[in-house]
Amino acid sequence: MMPRVGHIKFLNSLPLYEGMKLTGFLDLVELIKGTPRELIAKLRAGDLELSAISSIEYCMGDTNLLIIPEMSISAQKAVESVILLSKLPITQLNHRKISLSNASSTSQVLLKILLEAYFCIKPAYIETEPYLPSMLEKSDAALLIGDPALLASFRHDNFFKYDLSTEWYKFTEMSMNYAIWVIREEYTAREPDRAALLAQGIRKAMRVGEANLSKVAARASSDELPEDRLENYFKKLSFTLSNEDLNGLEFFFRKAYDLGLIERVPAFRFFGD
Repeated sequence: MMPRVGHIKFLNSLPLYEGMKLTGFLDLVELIKGTPRELIAKLRAGDLELSAISSIEYCMGDTNLLIIPEMSISAQKAVESVILLSKLPITQLNHRKISLSNASSTSQVLLKILLEAYFCIKPAYIETEPYLPSMLEKSDAALLIGDPALLASFRHDNFFKYDLSTEWYKFTEMSMNYAIWVIREEYTAREPDRAALLAQGIRKAMRVGEANLSKVAARASSDELPEDRLENYFKKLSFTLSNEDLNGLEFFFRKAYDLGLIERVPAFRFFGD
């Protein structure tokens, strides 16, 4: 059986997908696409060997996940695909309802940290499907991530817009990590050689995709997301996992722990150490 690899079905993962095509990695694995929430469920059920996950999930559930080095989706100052759209200025959202996209956990935790620890307000949260009209029927603001957020970043000028990476950087001067890649420790013990090749192959694919952002933007562009705008979006992202990214991620975990949003701050455990 080919190794099963989870892939986030958002535009921010297209550089990796392009790299997997160019390196032939796609021919060696069974690629399973989904939202971050769907992928972590499959990983924990043993239906994936390796997957991208929403970074806060590393603090939750089982502890038998090893981080693949040199891979992440991180951003500094702006990300455009994790935004809050609000009928009111953010400072007026105390005790107001906010609809949260159910596609990923990290963005939800990030918003709660920003609002509660830095803006010192306590809204009421509702988790919903990421469809903006219905979200704003129920609430005064909506958290969107991924492609819906990216599209909304260029539209809906009648709402207040807040890029969560921008807000995070204003308060912390740190990068924000949204996704990491992990491999099940049980798989690495059972199939050490195949696991090593799998990790090596996906890292190589990420580097190749990262080197071809213009090509990725050209292939994925549309009337709503022109090539130049899409390429600019990709260039705002970091696809590596530097010490700076890890420091920001640990700080994010600790802020989440301080607010009672997670039960533990785990040590980083890397495949290959």
